[in-house]
Amino acid sequence: MVKRPFQKRKGNRQSVFEALDKPALRSLPYTQFEYADYIVRRTPANYHVEYDGFHYSVPHGLYKQLVPLRVTATTIENSKRQ
Repeated sequence: MVKRPFQKRKGNRQSVFEALDKPALRSLPYTQFEYADYIVRRTPANYHVEYDGFHYSVPHGLYKQLVPLRVTATTIENSKRQ
């Protein structure tokens, strides 16, 4: 790291990092970040919501209700409770 002093204030890049940034750093999370789409669908009479050309069943208690879906590369989940 460059230890050349700042021109208009005290210190240098390393001293500012040591004083401000380093104490605020946290360790990385154990799980990898997973991108997710959040969409809302209304449950039709056949109790199957459509996403990307496929149909997924939902509980009959959600008939005619708006159902929020969380879609990742591996899962599609409904966050609404009956």
